[in-house]
Amino acid sequence: LVISCPCALGLATPTAVMVGTGVGAHHGVLMKGGETLEVAGKINALIFDKTGTLTQGKPTVTDFIRVAPDHALQDISNSIGMQVDEALLWLLGSLERNSEHPLAAAIVLYTEEKLEHMLSNFSFSQPSDFVAMTGCGASGTID
Repeated sequence: LVISCPCALGLATPTAVMVGTGVGAHHGVLMKGGETLEVAGKINALIFDKTGTLTQGKPTVTDFIRVAPDHALQDISNSIGMQVDEALLWLLGSLERNSEHPLAAAIVLYTEEKLEHMLSNFSFSQPSDFVAMTGCGASGTID
């Protein structure tokens, strides 16, 4: 690397960070910015638990646990004409199928598997006003 002026360093550093996070993402390693990449360079030991994400290299949803009580979601459930858990999974699948995030793809696959028996008659909806918010999830309106 030959640097002829401070401007070159100012351009080279962000470019190197961008390339490093891009190559990591291509190999299934997701990092949230350059600071994470910098800290990762100082790691001398790494301990993994045995998860599907590690062994398969692909995120998966293993469980769906609803924390809101039935009565809090009954209006939504009734308007869709499904049981409460099915309605929530249908809403999740409808929203997340528009996202390009790897975790969204895992959510969509999970909802498709769980709702397989009904999707032929009641497919996912297309949300309006869909917005993917980096680091915060997604939002949209489903009629």
